[in-house]
Amino acid sequence: MNLAIKCVKISVAATLLLALAAAERAPAGSLWAKSTRTRRCVYADDTARNVGDSLTIVISESSAITTDAKRTNSKKTSREAALSGTINYGDLFSWLPTGDFAIPSVDITGSYDGGFDGAGKWEDKRSVTDKVTVTVEDVLPNGNLVVLGQTRRSISGNDEIVQLSGIVRPSDVDFDNTVKSERVADFYLVRRIEGPENDWTSPGWLGRLLNWMSPS
Repeated sequence: MNLAIKCVKISVAATLLLALAAAERAPAGSLWAKSTRTRRCVYADDTARNVGDSLTIVISESSAITTDAKRTNSKKTSREAALSGTINYGDLFSWLPTGDFAIPSVDITGSYDGGFDGAGKWEDKRSVTDKVTVTVEDVLPNGNLVVLGQTRRSISGNDEIVQLSGIVRPSDVDFDNTVKSERVADFYLVRRIEGPENDWTSPGWLGRLLNWMSPS
């Protein structure tokens, strides 16, 4: 009986050894992930640093321009001349007979009085508030980021296109991966609207033609 039990234990142990040998090695877990070139440190923030990274620009641009000009010019001239006396024909032309010709008395008076008075005023106020996510296209030798991007929206039949570009200093990027437009160097913003809104806010072809033909 004891011999039978021992044989059963040996067979069970052999079976377990064979099962362990046939089983594939299972990956061991770890509290620390393996470091890679693209992995950032635990204490680093998730902000744009390399080519291909995304960055959100918070646009808050406003401008107010007022020009007021006034010009006044005036000019006045006066000319006077008097002509009288006699002319001898023989003194002028030898082939003419000698004779005197009395020049009638002529008084010439001329005057000019002209002036110009003009005034003009021009006022322009613009404000743009938006958020656009751009992509880092290049990293300069000093570490600054060259960004470029655009967004296109279609609202009520109007297509709005916003294009941005500029140079961003990494230290100006906030912890939420945003930067204000006022801190972007060489900031270039283009905003175009195509659709019914542009037709109502822009002069027609006849108005543009008349403005081009206007001499003032």
